[in-house]
Amino acid sequence: MTYDHDPKTFELRQRLEASEERVGTYQGLYTASLNKIYKLEARVGRFKAAQRRAHLPFKGLIE
Repeated sequence: MTYDHDPKTFELRQRLEASEERVGTYQGLYTASLNKIYKLEARVGRFKAAQRRAHLPFKGLIE
């Protein structure tokens, strides 16, 4: 049984649906950020491994 005819309930339902949509958007952005971080960490790891194989010192922030 729904109470859509009640203006307060209808307004609350609309606000809840809008909130759910925003949460979904933020979750998507968070997941995309994690993917970028993972790719960057993997890239740095490959770079460091290549330096170790080549016996090259790295004078920077990564080491």
